[in-house]
Amino acid sequence: QSEVANVFETGYRGQPAEHVSYSVTAFTHLWDRLRSGTSVPVQLENRIEGPVYGVEAWATYRPLGFWTLSAGSTLLSEHLELESGSTDPVGVNNPTLRNDPSYQWMFRSSVDVSRAIELDVNLRGVAELPHPVVPAYTEMDLRFGWTVTRNLELSLVGQHLLHASHAEFGPAAARSEIVRSLYVKALWNF
Repeated sequence: QSEVANVFETGYRGQPAEHVSYSVTAFTHLWDRLRSGTSVPVQLENRIEGPVYGVEAWATYRPLGFWTLSAGSTLLSEHLELESGSTDPVGVNNPTLRNDPSYQWMFRSSVDVSRAIELDVNLRGVAELPHPVVPAYTEMDLRFGWTVTRNLELSLVGQHLLHASHAEFGPAAARSEIVRSLYVKALWNF
């Protein structure tokens, strides 16, 4: 059977001053007949249902003409349940169904040091994933960009700078670690 979602969203977007803007969105997804079942013997069912609630908020502020600050966050709450009569042994703990962080946040600072030089700092955090458990993490990326000519831009980029490595998804025995990296990027525009 087809899975069903009744989705309700409401939000507000505003710009109370020339250098400030923001948006807030609240949402509810009412799920029904989500895929469930057993792997051996294969038996597919549509016996998972329940609501997912959340709020997303973002803001941008330009304290000076050359400096922009942005921040945002998402909060998520899932209440999925297995319907009575299901034969699914895994149920709502299926890692492909319900393995979302309860919150995520981001803070970004972008500075135009001069007409040709930019400096970007991006800090972000993600809550623990529940099934399988992946620890929460906070990470930072930096970018130093130089517009050499109208057609050529060079950047020095550092990613995942707060830790040597961290996990973002997958079961512990098979998961890959995202490692700290540093690279130079050249962009040529025709």
